Amino acid sequence: MTADSAARVGSVVVVGAGIQIPGHLTLQSLTALSQCDDIFTILTPELASLLPRELVPKARSLWKHYQPGMRRRDAYDDEIKAILSVAQQGHRVAYLTVGNPVFFDSVTQGLLIEGTRLGIGVEIFSAVSAIDAIFTDLRQDVAPGCQIYDASSIVAYGISLRPDVPCLLLQPDLFGTGYVAFGHEPTPRAMEPLKQYLLRFYPSSHVVTYVTSAVTKSSPPGLASFALGHLGGTEEAPQTPGASLFIPAAEELKPDQAFVERMSDARTFSESYRKVAARQTARPARLAAAKNYDAVVLLSGGLDSAVLLHHMIRAHGPAVLALHMAGAGSSQETIAARTVAADASVDL
Repeated sequence: MTADSAARVGSVVVVGAGIQIPGHLTLQSLTALSQCDDIFTILTPELASLLPRELVPKARSLWKHYQPGMRRRDAYDDEIKAILSVAQQGHRVAYLTVGNPVFFDSVTQGLLIEGTRLGIGVEIFSAVSAIDAIFTDLRQDVAPGCQIYDASSIVAYGISLRPDVPCLLLQPDLFGTGYVAFGHEPTPRAMEPLKQYLLRFYPSSHVVTYVTSAVTKSSPPGLASFALGHLGGTEEAPQTPGASLFIPAAEELKPDQAFVERMSDARTFSESYRKVAARQTARPARLAAAKNYDAVVLLSGGLDSAVLLHHMIRAHGPAVLALHMAGAGSSQETIAARTVAADASVDL
């Protein structure tokens, strides 16, 4: 440890990578990761290699902490200790996890609790969650609502399900065990308690869907629909579980008719809601025609680069100066790129 690192106060940034790597990483998250000394991640080596080139050398895999047969809680504790021990040495480190870091991630919660106890600052950067990706894959609106639970928890805590509201069960492939199941799949016997519990609320013939969202843009999502009574399969033909189990509503919602009529009543609206003055929304400052700039960014490419430049200008103002259009693939794409960039007051 150098004198410089000892003088600094260590910190941790928790970053969600989203579901598709690297497409779901935000500009804010990429900036935070670029400022870290080390990036601890549960991304597989294959997915970690898809990170921006300058971040790959910083990646530190946490997979060594997941050993088949050990309790997941112990693996999480080992990860938390590994990350915080480096932060305690004065480094700025990152924990890069899949999805949204506060959706069903015990390591994030452990870092927040232990980081506070040790006086280490912890920042969190959100991202697309598995729940977002699942409803996109299903092409279904989440309205009017959805029940979302960990698959094991509904049985462990005896949580009652409403058959008239869709339900999403996460981690069915880890149902009924607190152990690391890497390289393993549940048998029909393992899934039997879940099936029997669900049959208390839904008929055996009710069609449910396993959803496994794609982790790269080139791969399609995995959707497998089947009757609930077939959950787990048989000993001769065990079922391969998906990442999440979507259970559509088996019954229609029954509205409170009086309340619905009240919602459509003009007099009730005028009595319950008062008119307010229109709020003025401040527009981001446009790129000024100045001679001196803090930085010049050249981006090659077509429409994607133009959109990125557009957002960077709105976020950072004159720090961004120009766009290099050498990589535009077609005249139509070039025109679209020029349109986006022009809206940001940039001459191409």
